[in-house]
Amino acid sequence: MVAKPDSLRYRGTYIPASAQKSIAQHVERTMPRHLRKYQQGGYIPKHAEKAMSQHLQKTLPDRLKKHADPYLQQNVMWANNAKPSVEPAKASPVYRPTASSVSPGTFDKQFFAPDNQQANEQQPVLNTPVSGTDNQQPSQPQGGNEYDFIMNSSNSGASSFLAPQNTKMRLAIFGVGIILLIILVLMFFSFLNSGGNKQKENLLEVAKTQQEIVRLIDANGQFISNGGLKDKTQTLRVVMLTAQQEFTAALTARGKEVSPKELAAGTNPQNDTLLETAKAEARADEALDELLTTLLNQYSVQLQAVFDGGNQSEKDLATEAFGQIDLLYNLSKSNASDAEESSTSQ
Repeated sequence: MVAKPDSLRYRGTYIPASAQKSIAQHVERTMPRHLRKYQQGGYIPKHAEKAMSQHLQKTLPDRLKKHADPYLQQNVMWANNAKPSVEPAKASPVYRPTASSVSPGTFDKQFFAPDNQQANEQQPVLNTPVSGTDNQQPSQPQGGNEYDFIMNSSNSGASSFLAPQNTKMRLAIFGVGIILLIILVLMFFSFLNSGGNKQKENLLEVAKTQQEIVRLIDANGQFISNGGLKDKTQTLRVVMLTAQQEFTAALTARGKEVSPKELAAGTNPQNDTLLETAKAEARADEALDELLTTLLNQYSVQLQAVFDGGNQSEKDLATEAFGQIDLLYNLSKSNASDAEESSTSQ
């Protein structure tokens, strides 16, 4: 049996829609910049293909890793190499009369002469005197000259509008136009300002969540008995403080200075109540781990809002923060695996 080439190995592999969406978002957030250019189309070298696969295998959650290589071949490599199988339809030839089909001198009359002109050529109007005198002027056709409306300016409504007595009307219309233009300009700047204010709120929500995570770790770190959880929380604390400085700097760039009072507005007393209850039940470590996981999920949603509404520097900032969360997740999973192996060997 002949093996399929690598480029066709996963072509027919089924990938659930939810997994495709999750991998696509993960690729958009975490794929290194030197590999992103291969997502735009064109030839992908083997080393770049291998690097993209290794990146996904390293950073994706376990439930998605089995779909990494099929996703790359179906949505990046195979899609880039696909060629259209249908040629564009050729335009039908346009019929043009030839010298043999149209006699000389009749082409212009047939296709371009007005109907009344042909009628006038076939039936000329006779100049019949009305009163019997020889000096009577010949009668004009009833339809008159079709360009009379240009020559007869006294019957034109436009000329009456341009007359000096309508100066007030022209000034009034001009004034209304200026007012409408000012209203449109104000609406445009109002729209821009509303978008800027929304992004300020997104950045501030991220900073408040970072402050709440740091506060909970500082208040409950001394009660942690699990060594792996203690290392994880201390690493998370440093990451949150560093990221908070960058997000507050982004707010400052948008003209918003953040005060400690605004950061403390993200404090949730229910989190303290939940941890106090867990301490009384001797499950402080488990409760703190679950609470921090919930806050990190909320943090991810807020980062997505910053990415969607931000400029390029804010998008890069949100992408970096996403990468830090993935790194913490992988570190936590690694520590858990090491702890499990240690307990099994003992």
